[in-house]
Amino acid sequence: MGTPKPHCTPGLRSYQWLMDIDRKTRLDNQERLRALSLDHSGEVRLFCSHDAIEFKAFADQNNLRSQENKSRFVN
Repeated sequence: MGTPKPHCTPGLRSYQWLMDIDRKTRLDNQERLRALSLDHSGEVRLFCSHDAIEFKAFADQNNLRSQENKSRFVN
């Protein structure tokens, strides 16, 4: 995501092909997410919820922002 041209490693491409149930729907969803990531890059952040490390980094960053916002209103 974040780029107008799709890129996928050969291994992942093969895995996706093997696991496809509805290829057209999957590719349509990817295209919509790609457009969202390009058109609203300053407003949204996309991450892979299947990647535990990426999810933890996102959650930690969100928690830090939340704590910073709360501290502005406490004092």
